[in-house]
Amino acid sequence: MLSPHLGVKFERSFGDTAHYAREEGEDVEGWRFLLGLQTWV
Repeated sequence: MLSPHLGVKFERSFGDTAHYAREEGEDVEGWRFLLGLQTWV
């Protein structure tokens, strides 16, 4: 059997992690769209 999964996730970095991300030119927050399948017997 299969089951589809859809999702939306918001992530944000804080403190030193956000500081290091900014130094590397990376975003400290953003949205992620998820798509997957689950199988079971």
